[in-house]
Amino acid sequence: MMRDNRQVAINTQTEDVVPFRDDKQIPSAETQTSFQQKVSYSLPTGITWFLGAPMIIILPGMYAKYFGLTLTSIAMVLLISRLFDAVTDPVIGYLSDRYRKWSGTRKPLIILGAVGIVVGSYLLFVPPADVTVAYFLTCSLIFYLGWTLFEVPHLAWGGELATDYRDKTRIYTMRGFFTSLGPLLFFTIPLLGIFESKEFTPEMLKWSVLVCALLAIPMILLCIKTVPSGRVSDIDKQDSFRLLIDSILRNRPFLLFLVTYVVLGIGMGMWIGVTFIFIDAYLGLGEKMALAFTLGALAGIISIGLWYKLADWYGKKWAWGTGMAVGAIAMGGFAGLTPGEQSLIPLVTLMCAAYCAFAAMQTLTPSLLSDIVDYSTWKFGVDRGGTFFSVYLICTKANMSVGAGLGLGIAGWYGLDPSAAIHTEESLFGLFLSISYMPAFLFLASIILIMLMPIDARRHRIIQRRLAMRAHQTIRHAHV
Repeated sequence: MMRDNRQVAINTQTEDVVPFRDDKQIPSAETQTSFQQKVSYSLPTGITWFLGAPMIIILPGMYAKYFGLTLTSIAMVLLISRLFDAVTDPVIGYLSDRYRKWSGTRKPLIILGAVGIVVGSYLLFVPPADVTVAYFLTCSLIFYLGWTLFEVPHLAWGGELATDYRDKTRIYTMRGFFTSLGPLLFFTIPLLGIFESKEFTPEMLKWSVLVCALLAIPMILLCIKTVPSGRVSDIDKQDSFRLLIDSILRNRPFLLFLVTYVVLGIGMGMWIGVTFIFIDAYLGLGEKMALAFTLGALAGIISIGLWYKLADWYGKKWAWGTGMAVGAIAMGGFAGLTPGEQSLIPLVTLMCAAYCAFAAMQTLTPSLLSDIVDYSTWKFGVDRGGTFFSVYLICTKANMSVGAGLGLGIAGWYGLDPSAAIHTEESLFGLFLSISYMPAFLFLASIILIMLMPIDARRHRIIQRRLAMRAHQTIRHAHV
């Protein structure tokens, strides 16, 4: 093949790299957002993740410790919730796309979802005295339905606010900042001296959700009022179920992204699901848990700027891969911790490294997926932003819950009892398997998959110019 002034692009049929004429011949349709719009768009996620992070990290352990539910029953609830999501998430994603095309906005769904998150979290954070497995399951389903109604259109909306490769990264970096800030504020609460104990308690959960509900109203209103609805594709084909299936199953970048995200997310979910028990029941550092989580979340927020710079300099996939290498090292380090105060500093160090890795994943994956949405719109002629992000959200919740359920199930299978004063060698092996060995292996495996991602800044720029050219031709034909 001759190397001339032609650029290369991904062929719409084979997805191979093929010759393509100079992309400057195609009109550009790049749009950008202001700093204020980025902040207003991202602000509500601070509230939703303030409530969402404890759902996986804290709540399972607390329902076992304070409300008497067994680890296996909690694991069962988490798995059933994911089956529920497997049905509702793609339906909401598809309907979000159709509503967006019809009305030009996703905002009503975002408002409805925010209400569901607050109601569901209140029921879970302030349960009755006689908590049952059925109650825990029902309230979890309410929460996760609200989470889907908010997260799917909100994630897709971010990609519609800008077309520029770097501006997309800035938007999702800002979103990543607030999604990390929410958990940080939650983990800080026990350290404020408001409550008698520095541990996470039912009383602390009650007051945190009440304050959060009051703050959610102005933040949602600011977001809805000041942020534009974003661009709507002018090139949509006649949609069909066959085209929907093809846009998923024949979309190699999207499938590769999903496999990578699932492998990585299950390892992350396993670690998160047993962290509470590991720190409280094994290390005996329950009173230091809030400090460890707070410093870890703070390190994650600080690292967001680093991940943005790495993505800007070397590309999103290289920044993501670097973050997962940090995560693999952190996961492996937990197996070396032993009970007692001497493990506090190593614990905090490993927590900081783990949260830096999570920040990389949280910041970069939505931006990468938004690029894949643009590619899919170009190849299949239909905007699937809501649909793709609904699948992404399914994987996020499945990763967390299936991973957490798997971690808790393995620990329970090996006989781990969170309330026991002494743990057997066999039960500790199950704990280390869940929090260290398997997560570290899955993080390492994900790095190989990340490096195979095909869309970079240059290819995304070509895709955007082809989309602009196709839209220009559609508009011109409509006026003929």
